[in-house]
Amino acid sequence: MSSIPREYVYFQRKCAITSNIDDLSVVRLIHIGVARDDDQTEACRMEWAWGLPRGGLYYYLTSPLNDIWLRTDIAQLYARGEFILAPTFKTYMDAMEFSTRAGFKNRENNDISLRRPLTALCPPNGLYRYVYIPLTDAARKLQGQLQLGPQSEEDWNRGIHPATGRKMKNSIKQYRVVEAPAHPVSVCSDMIQTLNRVEEVLSSTSLRHG
Repeated sequence: MSSIPREYVYFQRKCAITSNIDDLSVVRLIHIGVARDDDQTEACRMEWAWGLPRGGLYYYLTSPLNDIWLRTDIAQLYARGEFILAPTFKTYMDAMEFSTRAGFKNRENNDISLRRPLTALCPPNGLYRYVYIPLTDAARKLQGQLQLGPQSEEDWNRGIHPATGRKMKNSIKQYRVVEAPAHPVSVCSDMIQTLNRVEEVLSSTSLRHG
């Protein structure tokens, strides 16, 4: 997390959650070190999967698509992993459909045609929809102070889990929505890292008290 560098050009200078334009900080979702490692194997794989030209990973990781702009107190909660943002089911399904059309899934081994870059997955308004999921009391308290919109029927896929086809509990629809220009690839990467940290802490606590 860092304060706003003046040379950055963002989609909009405002907090993705509150729309504040003052007292803002940036959380970088995927660390730029991935593109700078001496071993470029992982960088090459990511560029291939995301339809980026060689060397394009660095430019993506330093772009606004890999950042989320938040009011500083909220950014601190987010950076500490006190809440996560997860794609709505609609955003998830759009991404899965895109990966099929982009030439990544079900690809023949001898197919060397170009894939569509991940940046081509973009809603008309430039904002992706995520659900706010609090993990701590502080994040739940914050949610009570926010005026976040509800999920639409499309957001929660009308109550049907897109992967299993099973009906979901109505409580799933209670999660509120945040709209942000940050790309789902970056948001999901940060979400997974946060959940892994939480799991490690819980496992460590369980071992100490076991």
